[in-house]
Amino acid sequence: MKVLQTKEIIPAKLDLKDKKILYLLSKNARNSYGRIAKEVGLSSDAVAYRIKSYEKGSLITGYGVSVDISKFNYNVYHLFVRLNNPKPVVENIFSEKLKMLSFTRAVIKLNGSFDFEIAFIAKNILDLESKLSEIFEISQNQIKSYELLIITKNYLEKTFPISFFPDGFYVKENKKINFSKNLVKKDFQILKIISKDSSCSLVDIASKIKLSADIVRYRLDNLTKSLNLSFFPIINYDSIGYNIHIILLNIKNFNPANEKKLNLFLQTDKNILWVVKTIGKYNLLLYTCTKEEKEVQKTLKQLRSMFPEEISDYEYLFAEEEIKYTYLPECIFKEMKLPTTASCGVSKFMKS
Repeated sequence: MKVLQTKEIIPAKLDLKDKKILYLLSKNARNSYGRIAKEVGLSSDAVAYRIKSYEKGSLITGYGVSVDISKFNYNVYHLFVRLNNPKPVVENIFSEKLKMLSFTRAVIKLNGSFDFEIAFIAKNILDLESKLSEIFEISQNQIKSYELLIITKNYLEKTFPISFFPDGFYVKENKKINFSKNLVKKDFQILKIISKDSSCSLVDIASKIKLSADIVRYRLDNLTKSLNLSFFPIINYDSIGYNIHIILLNIKNFNPANEKKLNLFLQTDKNILWVVKTIGKYNLLLYTCTKEEKEVQKTLKQLRSMFPEEISDYEYLFAEEEIKYTYLPECIFKEMKLPTTASCGVSKFMKS
């Protein structure tokens, strides 16, 4: 999820070329100005000017990297909590403490049946218990109830909903291919840099970790394949007049036939941004991105019509503010034992 809604903003006025630029950035935020310019039909300077204006106007608030966290032997959990006393001062203290936890990926303030969504990672059941205890401890007994969901499968992940683009413009993304390779210390150093800014240039990365730009390019290419990396702009959807809503669904008898039916729906729905399969009270977690609430309601009604007998329960939440967002929490770099060389010739990464 990529949303930051903290103040009233006049939506940016974007023309077709702006949307083409944003689309190309969403496919790969490391695309050069020159490459984007060829696709859009502008000069490199014009593309650079437009992108800088998105950043200055807070449409783009940063550049992130998506990663297959299972490659690090972590599982992803989403915790939805309801507080005893949801006063602003209580929420602010709690959210600031959550933000500082090294294992949290996202902290989102909600409106609805829950007050916060907390995405975090853990290695196993014991690690999960420990991290849940830490979350409950910093809440100072303010958590009234909660629902814990385990992410098991990713169905859909986009930076923009189909509705953001003109009809016929949006191109279906290709599925990522899995690779398996070992990582060495320099690779983790590169990951740490791009986790904070995935648009960082090869020259800047090379300077920080004391390698040549060519070797950095080689390593980054291999990391992209081995970890299913993708690079994207972090969008302030409020700046383009869009809002994020979260739908939690429990579908009984979610068999392969129903799963296929869902996948077909996801290919055409214009509002859905992100969908995962989960274990818990709800087995589907969906994020929608729309201009008007009635569009979310339309998507929800279509889902309910598709599964009239199977949907036993659902929740509908509004994402008010994103407080933290990262795919690579700090604990990965703290807890991982980083080897200085590759293991027994298995890795094909270039040594340094």
